[in-house]
Amino acid sequence: MSALCFSNTRSTLYCAGGDGSFMAFPVGGKPNPPQPILADPGIGGHVRSLPELERTQGNEIKVFKDILLEEFHRSQEPAKQAFRQQLVGELSQIKDKLNGLLVENERVTDIERLDRDEFVIDV
Repeated sequence: MSALCFSNTRSTLYCAGGDGSFMAFPVGGKPNPPQPILADPGIGGHVRSLPELERTQGNEIKVFKDILLEEFHRSQEPAKQAFRQQLVGELSQIKDKLNGLLVENERVTDIERLDRDEFVIDV
């Protein structure tokens, strides 16, 4: 491990390795220190002695890229919902217009009338 830093909310401890690896550990329970923890290379006792860190199972450790991706999807969810509602509204308008055309088609003379199959939209 070559660097340690807490998140702004002090709920996650980020660790960077000299090999380019990056890990995030959830931190819970007690308040965290207000400053980043500096660890000398070769001395891991500082991290092991922190009472705020909980033992984390290997399957609970997340790669920072995955955390950022989850946060991005969470932040984009309202925009996706708004876009989805807009599309549903536009499709509803198209459906109403097509139904209006069907009703109008029933009122015209036999020569002008189209078969129902001719209203099929080929996308």
